[in-house]
Amino acid sequence: MLEEKMRNRITRALDNTWQSIGPDALQGLESEGEPPVMERQDVIDFIMDYLESYGQDNEAIKIFRRLSETQKQAILREAFPYETYTW
Repeated sequence: MLEEKMRNRITRALDNTWQSIGPDALQGLESEGEPPVMERQDVIDFIMDYLESYGQDNEAIKIFRRLSETQKQAILREAFPYETYTW
């Protein structure tokens, strides 16, 4: 079982990543003439690709990467509860 403190650190690393790269992702959609809206799963996939670069907590990220897929998905859905993300 993951301690609440570590779960919070992981969630914060996920959020740090989105806060760092989300605006660029949405702006990229706009520059392609598309609405600046991303589905939750697309945001999650995007975050997973850049977590080590922007998460700002290497220890929490390493622990997150070692979790089972079920545990990861539960944390990701908690961190990104909305169906879509936009400005």
